[in-house]
Amino acid sequence: MAMIIPEVVLLDIMEGLLTEVKLDYNRHGNKNDTLLYHFFGGMVNHKMDYFEQAVDLFVGRGEGNPRRIRTRMFFDAEKANIPTVHITNPSDGDGSNSIGVGEGSCDPTVDEVNGIITPIYSRRFSASYNIVCTSDNASECLLMYNFIRAMLISVFDTLSIAGLENVRITGNELSINPALVPNHLFMKSINLGCEYQIDVPRMFDQRIINKLVFDGLPVSDEE
Repeated sequence: MAMIIPEVVLLDIMEGLLTEVKLDYNRHGNKNDTLLYHFFGGMVNHKMDYFEQAVDLFVGRGEGNPRRIRTRMFFDAEKANIPTVHITNPSDGDGSNSIGVGEGSCDPTVDEVNGIITPIYSRRFSASYNIVCTSDNASECLLMYNFIRAMLISVFDTLSIAGLENVRITGNELSINPALVPNHLFMKSINLGCEYQIDVPRMFDQRIINKLVFDGLPVSDEE
């Protein structure tokens, strides 16, 4: 089984969620039954209808639209002024690991034909990831943040199956040095904490013991 790369898992899930919201909207004849209406229906502030804006942001902008939502691994300052979801990894700490080298949580790989066994070593990590929503439009940034946070909660089981366990979600608004990012940029971050396990084969395999040779004379109880 391939090693878990949490950034890749989160990027795939982000892209899947953005695709699913379009499919969900198009498959429902009654738009009041859609995910977007469930989240934003009836939400109006100063003549701003958030449902209508959410439909435009998540569904109405096709591949050729320069302001369609994009996803990025790491922070992409060049795309930060348009609706973009960036995935960053501020910290990757030690998890709840066993004493020693971490052997035993996974079965070793056994090559019976050649008589070789390869132990599997495991380590757990406690990590923090930022899912940063950026745009030069405050409403777009707000919609992305709240929609993605809600959708992440709805796929906690998927995250766990993919290897990201004990998921915790918090959030905050970000302020970055204006010299590093475009002016008039709005940024909100979903902070996702999780644990995951890396399983790797030991660098050197070993031969399977298939016989024992005793050198000496047996000793009986009578002696």
